[in-house]
Amino acid sequence: MEANLHRRRRSRFLLPEDIIFDVLSRLRAKVLCRFKCVCKGWRALISDQAFVADHKSRAAPLIAGVFRSQRMGHKFELRVMDMDDGSILRVFKDMPMYLAPTRIDLICAYDQDGSAMIVDPAPGRVLAVSEHNPWIDKATLPRSHYILGRAAPSGTYKVLHIHESFDGNDQLCEIAAINDCGTEPTWRQRPVPAVVTHRGRYQGATVNGVLYFLSYTDDDHTLEGWYRVASFNLESEEWMEMIDGPVMGIGEDEWIEITALAELKGTLNMIQTVYCPLTYSKCDYVNIWFMTDSKKSSWVKQYTIQMPQRVFCATALDVLGDGRILMLNEKKPDKNRSLYRNSFRSIPSTSSSTHRTAMLLPEDIIFDVLSRLPAKELCRLRCVCKGWRSLMSGKAFIAAHKSRAGPLIAGVFRSQCTGHKLELRVMNMDDGSILRAPRPHLRPRHIIRIHKSYCGNDKLCEIATINGDSSSEPTTWRQRPLPPVKTFWCQDQKATVNGILYFVSYNDDGTLQDGRYRYHVASFNLESEEWMETIDGPAMRLRKDTESWKITLAELKGTLNMVQTVYPLTSQEAYGQYINIWLLVDFKKSSWVKQYIIKVPKKLSHCKVLDILGDGRILLLNEKSPYILRFYNPSTEAFTDIMQLPDEFVGVIAFYTGSLLPILTNDHIDELD
Repeated sequence: MEANLHRRRRSRFLLPEDIIFDVLSRLRAKVLCRFKCVCKGWRALISDQAFVADHKSRAAPLIAGVFRSQRMGHKFELRVMDMDDGSILRVFKDMPMYLAPTRIDLICAYDQDGSAMIVDPAPGRVLAVSEHNPWIDKATLPRSHYILGRAAPSGTYKVLHIHESFDGNDQLCEIAAINDCGTEPTWRQRPVPAVVTHRGRYQGATVNGVLYFLSYTDDDHTLEGWYRVASFNLESEEWMEMIDGPVMGIGEDEWIEITALAELKGTLNMIQTVYCPLTYSKCDYVNIWFMTDSKKSSWVKQYTIQMPQRVFCATALDVLGDGRILMLNEKKPDKNRSLYRNSFRSIPSTSSSTHRTAMLLPEDIIFDVLSRLPAKELCRLRCVCKGWRSLMSGKAFIAAHKSRAGPLIAGVFRSQCTGHKLELRVMNMDDGSILRAPRPHLRPRHIIRIHKSYCGNDKLCEIATINGDSSSEPTTWRQRPLPPVKTFWCQDQKATVNGILYFVSYNDDGTLQDGRYRYHVASFNLESEEWMETIDGPAMRLRKDTESWKITLAELKGTLNMVQTVYPLTSQEAYGQYINIWLLVDFKKSSWVKQYIIKVPKKLSHCKVLDILGDGRILLLNEKSPYILRFYNPSTEAFTDIMQLPDEFVGVIAFYTGSLLPILTNDHIDELD
């Protein structure tokens, strides 16, 4: 119980952590790097391996391409690019020309003379592979190609090196494991494949620890065996059974430009690009065949993509998570190459890319998520980008955040630093921090005061308009008629709802014939500055003669409520107190509905109703020292202590209904009351 009396700070994740996880995992990596400074919770979440894996599965693929650098004498360099905005993430200079077909976190670049480099883009490490092994006769096997993969289930990185003669008929195969130490790999000779494999950059693929190679016999594409696939298991380091490719036919005026292998959506695919050079009435098209059963050599044509005339020789690179197909247009009249998705929307090149805003999610989702975060976190997120700063400064966002945030409490405290004078503190109920009050705003406010005699009779009623401008003239009071009934002067017997002031009547003529008691409520319209018809309160009674009650008014959920707090007069009762909350449903008919009954245990007695939050919880204040704020959950009937107010608190409390954002950010925005 002692621990419950101390202030409890809420978690930074006001949203459930799985929602934070889901939203952040959809953002770009550069934006996430900024979010790591929001708080320790977010930093730990973004650094977690599960989050990294989930973000990788959702993010657009990173592209590794070989470029000829004009600044370095036309030498080749490897660039790792972000496909979201075309930005270059890493550059590796003096690299070989060709890339091994692979989809793992390592990149293998090689030249046909046998030199190769293994690149790990994350830490920026490069491992040079020896150009020549003693048992290789470079005179008879002058050309070679590499393919890199990860064995399953061991997870060992292995690179397969195939040497071949000029005519391609003679081959030699060797393999080596790549370790984390960066040492030169040790090569082991393995059997050659059952067929001569193609060395083209698109005629190989790596899928789930198996390397696949398209067979190659002659330049005549119609020869038998052109569509056969050789497979090599990286775990056992053995060649597997040959796979027959799908039966693919073409028209008389068509011929196949490229037949390629690729890993798409985690499976092996054969890509047939059909080129129509003899007629302008037909466009090129691409057929994508998915392998469904390697043992039966079973394939299914999954896609047929009709290419527009402006796109030549497009090769499918990937199928994204949302179903779009990423393609590379290899030939264009201007000799440039562009990336296309299957909607044929061009991706900006790296030389002239305009960076997207950090708001990659739809703005309404960003609006909804940010409006649920604590105000202090929002102040940090304002520096993410101009779009977010503009969004958080908008009146609509401030109003939405205000409706969802926890209430701000204005309490009166006795300051020991100023000779026990009273001071007003505005506090954030989320963490109990004391906030500075914003400067007065220019929107007019009204204040009413009623002068009373010592016996409680109303003597004089005045009203004034508060402009909130420090340079304006002193407040001018205007006399108004007295209320139609005698009113209470206590703070808890007054309330303001939608521009109308309400006062509980103070008289002794409310007893009904059946023993019930009814209070009356006087109402004053601030717009017309006139008293309205008196409202009859709900008919209430006590369950026992050994009880007493107190009546208060409160604005709860935007409506007028009368709160009846019943206290037992003897210690023999099992309860401490119970609270009836009556909701005014019809002003003209004086119609009330008992909305809540709160049974308060003895150890938590002397509770006062302050507010009903949007999620249905009721905020209570323990009215006797120690002053404790607590929540009551009507669905579970559970009480939860939130925080204990400092000892200097004198028991007077109210709510600040403005937004927390202008206070923390010092933006002078009109309040949205």
